[in-house]
Amino acid sequence: MVRAFVGVLVCAFFSVLFVAAPVGSQAGPDPFEGVVEHVPPVDGWVIDPFRPPAQPWLPGNRGLEYDTSPGQPVSASAGGFVTFAGQVGGDLFVTVRHADGIRTTVGYLAEILVAAGETVRQGTLLGTADESIHFTARRGDTYFDPELLFVAVDYFVRLIPAV
Repeated sequence: MVRAFVGVLVCAFFSVLFVAAPVGSQAGPDPFEGVVEHVPPVDGWVIDPFRPPAQPWLPGNRGLEYDTSPGQPVSASAGGFVTFAGQVGGDLFVTVRHADGIRTTVGYLAEILVAAGETVRQGTLLGTADESIHFTARRGDTYFDPELLFVAVDYFVRLIPAV
């Protein structure tokens, strides 16, 4: 019984290892080497800005929530490789790994138009929006304000009342 359980664990480990490896590793040079310029994934207003939590397990907003219209196109912010495209807890998400080491994710999509393992360029349609989408940026496991990626975007100051 124990031998069968260990065998199942070993098979599961190697299945994950071999299935996940091709998505993250690519033969030859990365076609997106160099400076990566990002653009917002949609045309729309940010209705909930980045609010980092005080601790990783506490509430906050680890990205930007955009006001969108149902069916509005959602595009890749920069070129890269799709590392995930699917459902999480009943909601649709797409994650792209970029040459600068940043991973961006768009979530709460109405429809996904790409698959894991695909190469995308800036502006490639990833999916369509619902009433709003969520856009995050991570370096490693650390989330940071995605607005910092948009060097060519005009910024405006949002005053937040002190409590």
